[in-house]
Amino acid sequence: MTAATGKEIAEYVKAESIPLILPFNMDYVDLIFADARKGFILFTEDKDAGYQEVYRQAALANPDYLFYTTETGIKGEMETIIGTMTNVKEEDVPAIRFMNPDNEKRKYFKYKFESDVRTMTTDDITKFLEDFKNGNATQALKSEPIPKVQLVDGMTTLVGENYAEFVADTDKEIMVMFYAPWCSWCKAAMPIWEELAKELADIEDLIIARIDATQNEVAEFDITGYPTFKWYRKDRYMTYDYVEKQTLEGFKDYFFDMSPAFRRARPDYVKSAKPEEKSDGNMDVDLSALETEQAEEVEWKDVPVVTQAAETQPEPQSDAV
Repeated sequence: MTAATGKEIAEYVKAESIPLILPFNMDYVDLIFADARKGFILFTEDKDAGYQEVYRQAALANPDYLFYTTETGIKGEMETIIGTMTNVKEEDVPAIRFMNPDNEKRKYFKYKFESDVRTMTTDDITKFLEDFKNGNATQALKSEPIPKVQLVDGMTTLVGENYAEFVADTDKEIMVMFYAPWCSWCKAAMPIWEELAKELADIEDLIIARIDATQNEVAEFDITGYPTFKWYRKDRYMTYDYVEKQTLEGFKDYFFDMSPAFRRARPDYVKSAKPEEKSDGNMDVDLSALETEQAEEVEWKDVPVVTQAAETQPEPQSDAV
């Protein structure tokens, strides 16, 4: 029998010292956020509830995963942070979220356990893990509440919860501005974006939208620079990154080139005499996101103009869609 190495002994001692059910506190949180181990978090205020024993039995049956629990729902300082990060609201408690850290991407993928925690069984947790391994688990994306009034003066405000459904409407062309309230470039661009929305409000199948990317996540993109503009043409074959000048003329010139709806509604539009130059780096990088710890350095001149969702095909030569 080969003797264990010092490293193997240390890893064994560390593993054996971890409680079956971990309190979500500073003593153990690094197992997820530093060691990048997958695990569950049970948000609860009732330590004597029947589902606690079900959760414990699931932990015994699945030793490869961490099982955390809170004691104050989402009311404590750390609980509030992780609750916001995983889109758990006070009315959702008791709730379970699953964390899947990705060190290479420096991102924490979060998933929603959709069974009712109060009546769950260990089989429900086993089924969730099967769905996760097969890529069928539902991501728990951070989101603000859906606004009661989404469309104001031609501007549509989106949130994480309704983003995917909204952009799935292939009857409309859509340009979305991902912004951060603290971003100086966003503050400069927002009045222009709002003016553009008002001016084009009569074009029903051309949507101007915005989303606060610091408070809302979308599964489709990992936004790390602000502002970021995404253009969806009707067939959704491609999603484009707008990287031209963030001016009223720049946006309208782009729509003249890219939007059949704009050309139909503004047949007499004349592009600005001087072609707009590419954006010269007017973008802030988010260095404070909890999920990424530290944003990667990006050469914005290297950001691609097109984000392809499928293989390239020739652009249509007419306004037909």
